[in-house]
Amino acid sequence: MIEAWAARQPRVADALARQREAGRAARRAMVPAPGKDAQSEAELLDLARRRGEGSIAAIFELGRRRTLALLDLAEELLPQRPSRFGGAVCRALREYGPETLPRARMWAAQRGGCADMGLRILARYGTRQDIPLLMDELNAAVARRDWADAASPIEGLGRLRAGEAVPLLKTAWTESTYAYLRPRILTALTRTAPHTAESYTVEGLWDCEEGVRAEAARTAPLTDETSLRLRRLHNDDAEDPGVRAAAGARMMT
Repeated sequence: MIEAWAARQPRVADALARQREAGRAARRAMVPAPGKDAQSEAELLDLARRRGEGSIAAIFELGRRRTLALLDLAEELLPQRPSRFGGAVCRALREYGPETLPRARMWAAQRGGCADMGLRILARYGTRQDIPLLMDELNAAVARRDWADAASPIEGLGRLRAGEAVPLLKTAWTESTYAYLRPRILTALTRTAPHTAESYTVEGLWDCEEGVRAEAARTAPLTDETSLRLRRLHNDDAEDPGVRAAAGARMMT
């Protein structure tokens, strides 16, 4: 149908052609260049810095090798305007592990252009020494009611079972309607204060976000009320498959 519309509307046809060409260019960028395994780290970095044909493939190859030189490239690209090259660096860095912690701590503390990436790494791999920094970030985000910025600190503090975060987690649960954040708040509460979290998990069984319902199905205390709710979630054909699976598994415990 859109092709027929484009045939009658030149502007639509131009936009459709540009979109298709952008898609083809993105796919070409994802295809590794021939002989990439033979390229040295320095050659790949040079290609990535050119921000042209083959740069995205070079970034992902550096990520595949998990070379720490990609952290240097992140410091060059991320403080600049958002671009597909900076986005590629962020995606590649997701494959890294605790070896990035020293740089991530520096990025998060400096609050520069790499701060968000640093906090994401701390959320996934940080240790208890990172709790004070994560608490400072969560305090600031809650004070600003900036729920997007609260996501990484909440994830990290929950993973580290930081009990001092519980009052802020309660505030975030009460005030935030950010869909991405609410499942993470509930997960953090169940890890940091399991007894306190019970009332929140019961409430979560009726939450509008499927991620919250799934987490609540896994962790809510089993009572007559919650058992009935779990059966209804499991048997509801219109329910999210992940929620139905979580409810079904819990009913078998």
